[in-house]
Amino acid sequence: MNYFVDNSKINGLDDVLKKFGVMLEKHCAEPSSASSKKVQLEFDRLQKNLTKSYSNVLLSQTVANELFESLPIGFVVLDSEIRIVEANATARDLLLLKVSSGEELISQIFTRYIINGMSEFLERIYSSSTTPIELLLSGRNHNGIFAKVFQNYYSLNGQNFILLSIIPVQREHDLMQSLLTYKMVFEHAQEGIMVVNHQFKIQDVNPAFSKITGYRKEEVLGLNPSILSSHQQSPEFYQKMYQALDRDGYWQGVLNNRTKSGEVYPEDLQISTVYTQGTRSRKPAYYVAVFRNILGLVEKEEFLQKQADTDVLTGLLNRKGFNRIYDDMFQSAQREGEELTLIFIDLDNFKTLNDRHGHNYGDELLRNFSKRLRNGLKQRDHIARIGGDEFTIILYQEIPDSALTRIIYKLQEDLKRPYQLFDITFACSASIGIAKYPNDAVDTNSLLQAADFAMYQAKKAGKNQVQYYDHSLYSQEIEREQSIEFIRDAINKNEFENFFQPQHDMETGKLVGFEALMRWRKQADKILLPGDFLHLIADRQEIIGLSIRLIKHLVVEIGLWMAHGFRWPVSINLNAYQLAHPKIRKQLEDIAQNHSQVVPLLKIEVTETALFEKDEVIENNLHIFRELGYELQLDDFGTGYSSIYSLRKFTFQAIKIDRSFVAEIHQGQESSILLDGIIQLLQTLKLNIICEGVESEEQVNYLLERGCDVAQGFLYGQAMDKKALWSYMKKHL
Repeated sequence: MNYFVDNSKINGLDDVLKKFGVMLEKHCAEPSSASSKKVQLEFDRLQKNLTKSYSNVLLSQTVANELFESLPIGFVVLDSEIRIVEANATARDLLLLKVSSGEELISQIFTRYIINGMSEFLERIYSSSTTPIELLLSGRNHNGIFAKVFQNYYSLNGQNFILLSIIPVQREHDLMQSLLTYKMVFEHAQEGIMVVNHQFKIQDVNPAFSKITGYRKEEVLGLNPSILSSHQQSPEFYQKMYQALDRDGYWQGVLNNRTKSGEVYPEDLQISTVYTQGTRSRKPAYYVAVFRNILGLVEKEEFLQKQADTDVLTGLLNRKGFNRIYDDMFQSAQREGEELTLIFIDLDNFKTLNDRHGHNYGDELLRNFSKRLRNGLKQRDHIARIGGDEFTIILYQEIPDSALTRIIYKLQEDLKRPYQLFDITFACSASIGIAKYPNDAVDTNSLLQAADFAMYQAKKAGKNQVQYYDHSLYSQEIEREQSIEFIRDAINKNEFENFFQPQHDMETGKLVGFEALMRWRKQADKILLPGDFLHLIADRQEIIGLSIRLIKHLVVEIGLWMAHGFRWPVSINLNAYQLAHPKIRKQLEDIAQNHSQVVPLLKIEVTETALFEKDEVIENNLHIFRELGYELQLDDFGTGYSSIYSLRKFTFQAIKIDRSFVAEIHQGQESSILLDGIIQLLQTLKLNIICEGVESEEQVNYLLERGCDVAQGFLYGQAMDKKALWSYMKKHL
């Protein structure tokens, strides 16, 4: 069926023509006449023209149908019941209309294809409205198709039809939705938005802009954004901003801007460039600035930063805070050409307080000490507690030496005043080290090392001392550390061993024992004495591991002697650091438990300076060693500060008179009187005496005359290694 041409009228005219032809034939059956022939000719002409016109009409109908089918606009013909009776290819593709095998559309209600807008559509149809409507239709897009639909109404062959013209407007709809979304975001965003044209004139702002800056929209349109400037950023700052926009089309950063009322606030700002379209070379068309006032965030961050940077106990900067401030100030000093003074402070006797009274008293001292530091310095000076009892002070800008001396002296005087800690009064001083940039160091780590080293030197010099950084001393310390590293390497390579120096009865010449002495066999023909290296590790962890190893070797050696019938005692030297160390005590306890037969032959020599330490741990360990069965000997007697009480207190089995007294025999009456007095004192206390450094028969005779029995020195033999030792022992069986 054709829904665009009325064929009924053409068909009716054809019927009339046929009837007229029948009548004409009847008339022509009568005798011919001129009039009949004329009528016949006219009829033939009329029939020929009618046939031609009819053919033209049919041709036009075909053209119309082809045009209808191929138009890019979707056309749908609805009957009076809104059923689809015809649709062109475009409409069928848009709506996915199905056709039967005979290529006729399956009659379907058009409204089934309407997703959104159905009521408005039906209202338009029933009122014969020709006003176009926008509908969301189902079809090839699973999300639907936005289309504008035009309605036309017409009658054909006695029936009413509706011609729908469907034009997809998805792009236009998406664009409109984007515009609406942009407008919604623009209007409701919490961040301020400012659109600036390529001439740097403000073209648009959103409500949040007005809320943040205090400027109404109409006040700023057409103005330069510089009206917001706080003038706290340098021209170089803005130059870098513009360079980034030219290069990258984007800039982000934090700056200070000013509100209409003059209040300066920190602003997080992002600027994006919008370029012109359709030109060969892109040019900026607009700049879109999005910003927010971050004052609250900055204040919160500053609060959290302060908490993270603050030592809870003292309220000073902690190590993290010190590092941050120190790095900033050092960079500033470098940039501005200023001087920076770094002071390291370490409390004296802090460990003693903690050990005797507990950590509560130590914490109270730290709090009071910190208060005195703050009160003694200016507010701009930075003070930090970077360790248990370690503090630092950063002084910015150049300070004359005389002024710095006064500052340090005042600090010393304030800090050493007695502290009232709960129920006790405690005296405490501080060791102070000072280093300066750029005089002493030119980078952060070097300056830290310099100040720390100066403090370490002050600590070594005694309590309540101040030490400025000395590069020559630092170089010596570096050499010392290198030497210690060599020693550490030698320990790992087992280059240290026991040597043995014999002890003899001066009256009979009989061998009575040995002293084990440490030696470093650095090379096959090069052996270093303790004086060359021992002082470098005397109070370090290295001496502990090395001592334990040599003691173990000595236990094995004594065991071998005993297996061969030799039972000479051997003494070992332990300094204060070794005597106090728990690993040394543990080693001697293990020997007493696992090698008890060796204990009577292993004697412990205690240096006189170890007793001067008056360390409770040392005293306790010495008592433990005595209870385990070890005999104690006091070494280098006369060079330290031993008291008669100490000689009695620790029950020494023997006292070794230092070689310096023996060397001065017959060197003068005063030296002899002193040596004689020492010998008489020890004899009165009924203590055995061993004389060190005996090198001549003259010295032997002098000592024998005064009742001394045992001697040790070059006269009898130098210290020897294990190989030489066996030969020596066999010779003195």
